[in-house]
Amino acid sequence: MRTVVVRFADADAAAYYIATASFIGISRRTRRSDAARSFLRQRNEQELTQNVDAAAAAGTCDNQTNSPHIYFASLY
Repeated sequence: MRTVVVRFADADAAAYYIATASFIGISRRTRRSDAARSFLRQRNEQELTQNVDAAAAAGTCDNQTNSPHIYFASLY
């Protein structure tokens, strides 16, 4: 990582520090949010895989959307 040293007048340095601190805070929150989202996505995929595997073992793979099957009696 490269360090860049920039010299400002006192007021500009204070503004730069505040802006940078806010940016770093947002960046850390974003990383935590991304990590949480990634964890939940992975867990959901694992649960889906387990459900599909269980359905395959039970022989019920025809209805993966969990929507109700509607069976119509023959009218003939």
